[in-house]
Amino acid sequence: MPKFMLIMRASPRTDSGTPPSSALIDQMMGFYTDLKNTGVIVSADGFLPSSVDSFRLTFPATAEGEIRESKGPFPANEIFSGFWIIKAKDVDEALEWARKCPLGGRSVDPEAGEAVLEIRRIADIEDFGEEMTAEQREKHGCLTKEEESRKQGLAKSSAPDE
Repeated sequence: MPKFMLIMRASPRTDSGTPPSSALIDQMMGFYTDLKNTGVIVSADGFLPSSVDSFRLTFPATAEGEIRESKGPFPANEIFSGFWIIKAKDVDEALEWARKCPLGGRSVDPEAGEAVLEIRRIADIEDFGEEMTAEQREKHGCLTKEEESRKQGLAKSSAPDE
C-alpha cells in the first residue's frame, strides 16, 4: 500500500516557540487517534521552532566545493512544523485524511490563521525501475528487514511489564 507524507507548513505562530493550547493539542490527538484506530498511521511528529538546534546544509554542485551551513531560525514560509506518514490505497484516500486535519479555521484555535498541508507520495522501491540493480534491491531488502527488527525490539522493550 502506498505511503504518503502530510507535511504541515510552518507559520510565524507555529515557529514562535509558543506551545499550542491544550484544546488544540486535544484536537490534534483526536486526529492522530482516528489515524491510529483505522490503521493508516505509520509515523507522526512535530518540530521544535527553527531557532532550536536547526541547521540547513547547502551542498555544492562540485565535489571540490564546501558544504555551507546556515543556523536557524529560518523564515517560516521555508520550513515545516510537523508531519504524519500514512498508508493509503491511493492519493484520493490520502487527500480524504488530509482534509480531516484540524488546521487553520477548522481548528479550535481562534487565532490559527491560514494553514498549508502538503501531501506527498513516498517513493517505493518499484518507483526506481531498472535503474536499481538486483544487488541494490537485495541490499534494500536487508536494510528494511533490519529496520523492522529494530522497531520490533524497541516496541517490546517499551511495552509495560505484565
